[in-house]
Amino acid sequence: MFNILLDEYPTEWNGYKVNTDFRVGIQIFQASEDKELNDYEKLQVYVMLLFKDKHPNDLQTCAECVDWFLNSWCHDKNPKSSGMAVMNFDVDQGRIYSAFLSQYNIDLNYEDMHFWKFMYLLTNLEECSFTRVIDIRTKKIDAKASKEEKEYYKRAKKIYSLDVEVEKSEEDKLAEEEAVNEFLKALNRSK
Repeated sequence: MFNILLDEYPTEWNGYKVNTDFRVGIQIFQASEDKELNDYEKLQVYVMLLFKDKHPNDLQTCAECVDWFLNSWCHDKNPKSSGMAVMNFDVDQGRIYSAFLSQYNIDLNYEDMHFWKFMYLLTNLEECSFTRVIDIRTKKIDAKASKEEKEYYKRAKKIYSLDVEVEKSEEDKLAEEEAVNEFLKALNRSK
């Protein structure tokens, strides 16, 4: 097991040199969320980004290396994920950049950093706009909360949502339909 207190950050996996720059990790996460790529294409992107020279010939071994790179820095016993995305490196880029600059005096535009170091720092940020947004995204709205508090969190969750398509309420759909009908009526009157 890797121990940050005793070991240097690894730069190779099973004899293969690996590009461990934090930007590579971010790009792998971005590719994993790209709906235009199928699983095979995603793995091709991972391999292209991750391996410096040669790479394993079989996809299963490449996938194991990607898993090692993305996850071996964390030694917590995480319960099963809810499947809900809580952050996105594109959406949250400004908040992450600002947090590193203000808390660690690290300008991510110029820093060379191992992905694992980046993740250690990212997951241990003190309270900031990034951590507050993550809290909002993951907050379960208490049924006993006041109406105002429920509305506040519903609005905040909508603002900071990572969902590409926001489900419209029945009320929004009716209002949209009514606006289209009004527009069509006005258009017909002008003829």
